[in-house]
Amino acid sequence: MPKTELLDIEKVEMETKPDESDALVENPELIKYDNYIEAYLDILTKNRSILTDEQLSEAQINASSLDIGEGKIVVLDVLGDKTPELLYIYTDPEVTEFTNRLFLKIFTFSIEEGIKPVFDSRVYSASGGGSTYCVFLTNDGDLMGYYFASSAYEWYGFWPILSQKELVCSEYEDPLLYIDNCDLARLFYIDSWTEIEVPYMQYGEEITEEQFNKIGKEIIGDISQVLFQGTVTPEHGLKLYKYLDFWKGITPLDESCMTYDEAVEWLKTIKE
Repeated sequence: MPKTELLDIEKVEMETKPDESDALVENPELIKYDNYIEAYLDILTKNRSILTDEQLSEAQINASSLDIGEGKIVVLDVLGDKTPELLYIYTDPEVTEFTNRLFLKIFTFSIEEGIKPVFDSRVYSASGGGSTYCVFLTNDGDLMGYYFASSAYEWYGFWPILSQKELVCSEYEDPLLYIDNCDLARLFYIDSWTEIEVPYMQYGEEITEEQFNKIGKEIIGDISQVLFQGTVTPEHGLKLYKYLDFWKGITPLDESCMTYDEAVEWLKTIKE
C-alpha cells in the first residue's frame, strides 16, 4: 500500500460489465471495461510520459512549482457517487516546452457510461513571476483549488473545482484557477491598482477586508486533505500558508497523492 490510504479497499465493491462485447479501440473513453480499476490502469499506462518529469527539461524541472517528480496521482471519490475518480497532474507535450504549464485532469467511471473526463484545466503556469497552486479537500469532501500569481501585480483565489449540479470546466484551454474567472472564486484578492478596482471579492461581489479575512480563516480551517500542491522551496515557499494574516500559524500539509509507480502498483494489488 502506498504512503496514503485514499480509499478503503475493503469497502470497494467491484462492478461487473453487462453481457455485451465491443471491439476495443485506441481511445480509452470508448473502451468497455469491467471496472474502474481496469479502466484507470489503462489510462495511466497509456499516459505515462506526461505523468512524470520524464519529458521535461532540467530548466523546466527546476522552475518553481513545475516539478511533478515521479507523478502526482489520486484515486478517490470526489463526486460522491460511491465510485472513486482518477485525478492526476500532467504536462502537455504540445505546450509545456514553451509555456511551462501543469494541468489537472479528472476521470470518472460507470458501467453505463464507461470512462468520462469531467475536468481538464490548467492549474499552474510559470511565466515571468512567482506563482503556486494547491488542490485540496474540505471537511465536507468538496474539491477546491487555490492559485497565487505574482508578476507585475499579485492576485490569488480559491475556486470550487467540481459542483454536484454542474461541472465547471472541461477544457484546459480555459483555465478555471485564473484571474479571468474571479467571479467564480469563493474568495479572491488582487492589487487594487490594477484594472480590477475591487481588491476583495467573493463570487464576484465586493466584500470588506474584514469579511475577506474572516472567510479566509474559515477556508484555511476547513482544509482536511491536500491532494496536490506546488513545490515548497525556501525561496518561494507555499504562499497558501504565508501570504496574509490568516495564514499565520498554519503548518504546511504534505501532499497525499501517489507517484506513478505507487498508483499503478496499488491498482494492480486491489485488482488481484
